Amino acid sequence: MIIACQNCGLEFKTRLSLVKRGNKYCSRKCQGEWKTETQAMTPERFWRLVTKTETCWLWKRCRVGKGQYGVFRSHGKDTKAHRYSYEITFGPIPEGLSVLHRCDNPPCVNPSHLFLGTTLDNMQDCASKGRRPKGEGTWNSKLTEKDVINMRILYKGGWSAKRLATLYGVVPSVAGDAARGKTWKYISQHMGEM
Repeated sequence: MIIACQNCGLEFKTRLSLVKRGNKYCSRKCQGEWKTETQAMTPERFWRLVTKTETCWLWKRCRVGKGQYGVFRSHGKDTKAHRYSYEITFGPIPEGLSVLHRCDNPPCVNPSHLFLGTTLDNMQDCASKGRRPKGEGTWNSKLTEKDVINMRILYKGGWSAKRLATLYGVVPSVAGDAARGKTWKYISQHMGEM
């Protein structure tokens, strides 16, 4: 199997049995560096692990997730690099807020590209930049925000999930979850409970 090194991100070939035993590094050097990182991250050490370009400052080490967000271990826990950059520059992140990117570049840790926002702010930022999927968490949803708002109105008016499903061309479970607010939750949060 091919996996990405937990320290440097380089893809390498290994056996599943080794991965299960914790071997997630391309070399002993990377394994040693990662174990050193589990102790403590300091701002000085953090900035040494960043490549500064004219615009974005890119995290050089391990990246995870779809967008390849930078991550490191400190005191035995994983920390996202852009969040750490924000905290060491501006202070603690209030509970419930996310650190968003103005540049739309997930590995970027340039503090001038980072700002705080709610989940709704993140969704709106994504939509304003043309990156928001049509459905909640998916790129192939048949429903739009307008559809879901209308479905909720009709559902409150007595329409069944099955009837809504027929009208909007989805299966009844999808229609029911959307109409009841089980999915597309950010619409409820933004508009208040309907």
